[in-house]
Amino acid sequence: MFCWYTDHRGKFYFKNLKMTLNKLNKYSFKSENIVVDYFELKFDLLSRDTKQQIVEFFFKLGFNSFDVDKKYREPQSTAIQTNFKNQYQIQFVANVNNYWNGVCVVFPSKSAAFLYQLLKQKKIDWNLFPAAKINRLDLNYLRPIHNSQERLVVDFFKQSEETIRAKGINARINSTKSELSLKIASKRSNRSAKIYDVGRQGKFLKFEMEIRRTLIADYKPDFLNNNFERIEDSLTREFLNYFWKLLPLENKYVDWLLEKVRPIANNARSSVISNIYTDYMIYQKPSVSALTIKHFIMFLKFIAFTKKLDYQIREFDSIDYRVIIFRVKDFSDQCDSLFKSSDNSYKVKQVKHFLRQLPIGYKWETKKENERVFYTLLTIVESTT
Repeated sequence: MFCWYTDHRGKFYFKNLKMTLNKLNKYSFKSENIVVDYFELKFDLLSRDTKQQIVEFFFKLGFNSFDVDKKYREPQSTAIQTNFKNQYQIQFVANVNNYWNGVCVVFPSKSAAFLYQLLKQKKIDWNLFPAAKINRLDLNYLRPIHNSQERLVVDFFKQSEETIRAKGINARINSTKSELSLKIASKRSNRSAKIYDVGRQGKFLKFEMEIRRTLIADYKPDFLNNNFERIEDSLTREFLNYFWKLLPLENKYVDWLLEKVRPIANNARSSVISNIYTDYMIYQKPSVSALTIKHFIMFLKFIAFTKKLDYQIREFDSIDYRVIIFRVKDFSDQCDSLFKSSDNSYKVKQVKHFLRQLPIGYKWETKKENERVFYTLLTIVESTT
């Protein structure tokens, strides 16, 4: 356990820093050439009337509708309402598994991309499905290849499979006449991925990530409030971090990932540090310039993390301080995306190392609170609990 004595000062300067980072690091699907490739809503109960309303609403927007029954080995598809002019489709999928009797409403492939554009344009009435959960959203990125490079692609898949398995994560190559792919992680987890030669035509490698269940369900309020800037920034980071942590970065087919992630690190090093005005950063300036971007981001996460915690006001040497106590594991969880390893003990050890590098005391400059000035002292105390 660590104890941080702070006055919660630095709000003004941290806010400016956060704004600077947002401008430098803001991601969007368009800027990163990432496409929504699948969208799924989950209904525990879907009435016949509600289903018909959904069918008619989307038919007017150019969607043909189909019932899909997964009870059989080969799913059975039956048309509900179609028009040859419609380019998109919506599927009502039943009998998904033996343990759930609900219905999934699915928008596959280009239909998902079009649906997402309609959502951004505020053309979708969420009142049609208030009880639905967002159950799955797929993102993909296409990396061009040459049709003479299949041997190199196979080598990339083998290298990736070995690298991923060494990290304790499932990975499996699938090679058939119609598909050459690498599947990553389990369908039972909240995220998984697949990399494949589209149609085995030697034109593109598709890097696809499935975001499922609670990991995507938590974004429903953002969809309802049209907060697509946050959705795209967060999900793009999720997408890039996932592949960054897993793939062999020295391989030529990961060049697109390096191009997208490295400029952010360089911008943060060159443009952000000079805009930080806390006593801590002045105190640490010689070492901050040498810190990896991981530790710098961890420091920002540390500030954001502690500011959300409960505190008590105590007096030390006639000066008021805020006392915040937290478990290292709680902060380690906040830094999960920064670590390639899934070993919790390793992550906690790295976080402890980072925390011990923080100075014994420093000040944040900001306003008074209720006419009381809270000075800052950072003291880290480790215990066995």
